[in-house]
Amino acid sequence: MVKSNTLDVSDGLWSPVESFYEKLSMMKKSLCCALLLTASCSTFAASKTLNEESIGETVRHSITPLLKEQSIPGMAVAVIYQGQPYYFTFGLADIERNQPVTRQTIFELGSISKTFTGVLGGETIARGEIKLSDPATKYWPELTGKQWKDITLLQLATYTAGGLPLQVPDEVTDQFSVLRLLLCRTCHLSIYYIGNYLIK
Repeated sequence: MVKSNTLDVSDGLWSPVESFYEKLSMMKKSLCCALLLTASCSTFAASKTLNEESIGETVRHSITPLLKEQSIPGMAVAVIYQGQPYYFTFGLADIERNQPVTRQTIFELGSISKTFTGVLGGETIARGEIKLSDPATKYWPELTGKQWKDITLLQLATYTAGGLPLQVPDEVTDQFSVLRLLLCRTCHLSIYYIGNYLIK
């Protein structure tokens, strides 16, 4: 048991080793979802007048079979059409507690976060708003302590900063709990690798 002033965590939650088949299954589900949504875009393009109801119908038509076929308990989908975001939720976020997926449900993005990070990072670098050599603490000053002092955005972007868990435990439900996780987990560790997180 790892103990801190703010968080008690079982060692098992932090294991960076995951079943290969579990990862493969998640990748297949993500790929299926992406392909279905891409196919849905052709339906959007064919329609001349789109509103939330027609977009929702197309999303439901694509997602409902996927949830059933892949035994996915819940999913959240966002579609941006002509600059307007539309949100749709399906199923349960927590089967045991019977909690539905909402717009506030946090999902682990996994490796797709690398794509978002690359695109958004590239755009902000091109605009001169950030530099890859900048320390991470410049943009997230709450990360205090010597273990964060020399970590740059480049190290975070290339997953070479280290010392962080590969997976987000179920107890992480908001930005505060992510920060608590990071501070607790790295307080006595050297820096070797970083995991997949989306932090607003």
